[in-house]
Amino acid sequence: MTVLITGGTGFIGAEVARLLLNRGEERPVIFHVSGNTQRLGDVLDRVELVRGDLGNFNHILDVVKKFRPSVIYHLGAMLSVPSEADPASAIYTNAMGTFHVLEAARLFDVPQVLFSSSVGTYGYDITGNVIDDSTLQRPGLIYGVTKVFGEHLGLSYKRKYNLDYRCIRYPSIIGPGVKTPGAVQYTSWVIEECAKGKPFTIWAQPETRFPVLYFKDAARAIVQLADAP
Repeated sequence: MTVLITGGTGFIGAEVARLLLNRGEERPVIFHVSGNTQRLGDVLDRVELVRGDLGNFNHILDVVKKFRPSVIYHLGAMLSVPSEADPASAIYTNAMGTFHVLEAARLFDVPQVLFSSSVGTYGYDITGNVIDDSTLQRPGLIYGVTKVFGEHLGLSYKRKYNLDYRCIRYPSIIGPGVKTPGAVQYTSWVIEECAKGKPFTIWAQPETRFPVLYFKDAARAIVQLADAP
């Protein structure tokens, strides 16, 4: 048995693959849609690449049936700006894609699924200074809507099928080389552009506060979550 990483060529996914390889995992399976393997660079020959679409149930069924992973890191998703531009594709990729992963895990007895959610599941109407498990989730973007769906669908599979489903809500992930536009992608771009000596205008109000997390810490967090009792 091995590990399957959806979105494994992405910002967090590629780093998860490196962490797993460094601790002895043999040929983790990287499921991706982009065809861009640049982030895997130095470990490309040590992983199994499978190109496919999360929105296509057959693609997910085929890869899970073939490799029978012991754990799925479900990191693949459309981000906020592309999701707002094409809500139908966001539903297929983020919402239905998560259903496809969970259902394939059920059908082929995958013991554990890790899901990457987002603080985007919250809206702009939060009261108080602390968010806890009782805080209402009323996302303002379709991206957040699909992530709330994924969270609760996973909990349903946990209750009904005893799937070891675990979820982490990421803040804005910062690191080098971010290309895909996102609602808070300025958190990475402001660092890069200023480091190049170029001016950069942040598209948020001066009083805006938003949590950030370095991409290597984000990868380490979800691997640690998988290992936790």
